[in-house]
Amino acid sequence: MRVQSSQELQAMLGNLRAPDGVMSRLIDEAAIQDMQDSMAVGPADMTTDPAKCRDLLKAGELVDYRIPTAAAVLGPQANMSVIMASSDDSGYFWQGMYSIDKVLGYCTEVTISSGNQYVHSSLTRLNLDLHGSKSFTYVTTITGSGSPIHVLRMVTMSGNLFVTGVHPLPDARPTDAVIRELSSYVNAIVDHAGDPVPTTPATKQPTPPQTGNSA
Repeated sequence: MRVQSSQELQAMLGNLRAPDGVMSRLIDEAAIQDMQDSMAVGPADMTTDPAKCRDLLKAGELVDYRIPTAAAVLGPQANMSVIMASSDDSGYFWQGMYSIDKVLGYCTEVTISSGNQYVHSSLTRLNLDLHGSKSFTYVTTITGSGSPIHVLRMVTMSGNLFVTGVHPLPDARPTDAVIRELSSYVNAIVDHAGDPVPTTPATKQPTPPQTGNSA
């Protein structure tokens, strides 16, 4: 599969529909960059315990400004899913997928520090088969000085297509309905990656929700 442009990825994501039939809303490029910044794990002085998890967490976020990427949101502002698709044949995201595998093996409990700030990242892997050649589903819980942040994350790859879906949770136990909905979005992108590109774009959504900052 050839590398797809950001515009082609936008058209794919713009064809998604929520269960109630409402179309997805594309996130503009500036907001995608903001989202990538928030997803990137920590500033330059960040350290982790265990120390080996620092680089694994960073690589596992699958974000890079140089790689064609599109993103969209589905659902109401307070409970929306974010779907992101990237096309990369450089091998960088492929290596990132194996970093996620290592994170889920060795970094399920990590203390992240920067300056005098400390947060704890806890990952719980879920048994779910997504479409694609390699995939992961897990819940991230970030605890610090404020209320815990819980996020369901699904990641899959098919050729040079990498699809990530995230959904905020009220606690660390996603319902079956949430799992079915998010997986349907992720699988739809993989299943229709080879279809003719639709020409009608979805309505743009400038502000993505907070998605936490751990792989």
